[in-house]
Amino acid sequence: TPATSRLTDGQLSRCLDTGRRCPGKCIATNADASMVGAPFLPLLGLGALALAQRRLAKDCSRSKSSNLAFCRARRTPSACSAAAPDAEVGTEFSLQDMLQSRPAHWTIRTCNPRKSLEFLREVCGMKVLRHEEHTGPCEITSNGPSDKAWSKTMVGYDREDMAFCLALTFTPGVAYPPGDALTHFALGVDDPQVALAKAMELGYTCAGDVVTGPDGYSFRLLPHDRGDRFMYIALRVDALPRALDFYGAGLGMEDMTWEFEHLAFNRGGSELMRIVGYPDKGVPLMLFEDPSKPEGTLKVQPW
Repeated sequence: TPATSRLTDGQLSRCLDTGRRCPGKCIATNADASMVGAPFLPLLGLGALALAQRRLAKDCSRSKSSNLAFCRARRTPSACSAAAPDAEVGTEFSLQDMLQSRPAHWTIRTCNPRKSLEFLREVCGMKVLRHEEHTGPCEITSNGPSDKAWSKTMVGYDREDMAFCLALTFTPGVAYPPGDALTHFALGVDDPQVALAKAMELGYTCAGDVVTGPDGYSFRLLPHDRGDRFMYIALRVDALPRALDFYGAGLGMEDMTWEFEHLAFNRGGSELMRIVGYPDKGVPLMLFEDPSKPEGTLKVQPW
């Protein structure tokens, strides 16, 4: 099992400055005291129809194709991690468990953690929730198909058991080619114009309300007018009917288009776009076809 260390903001800064591995057994900044020492469970691929199940803890699963993780809290408000030698793993997918879940976080990659954290803090207004250092490869490929040591930093607006967040993974010396399925994250910020101006000040490119940040990830900055600051995640799909069948019939998500149709941005309009998710439980997905790109040209990368 890879060794894991949990760091304070100060220790994280020193690691980024020196490039050295950081000491373990330190509690992450902003982590609730009840999370200390809690058991960690693995995240398993929905593509393999596997769901990790453990009593009195959390049920978690991950879609490797989309880097989206689901968690269902029971009694222990712990966070999800790859290290779980004693976890009981179910072998069958349970739609009932999925319907009691909520989207928990999305995993993205970084080639420069300091630059990525600066962007997410200064432009998007996020904060570091916790940080982990792993000495060996991740069994569930959280850092992609690599056998090297890696780190993970959870960033967001509130505690992981309270709100959606991003998992920022870093593998020294590994670069991930960008794909074109993940289009952007839509975030609600206090003042979009101020955030966009800050992004341009830091040297990033803005097109309307969308800014392309570190490692090619794009963020749409909108006025914060609802609960979770993560408003939706936009995914380009090859065939919308097939995608709706997977997320709807397969994962039990509901059509929420009417709530978000005013935010549609794709060239095909609402006929080629649908918003799906679990009402009142987390961040929905905006699925859309791009009529300017032929079917079969979609590139899905571990990026």
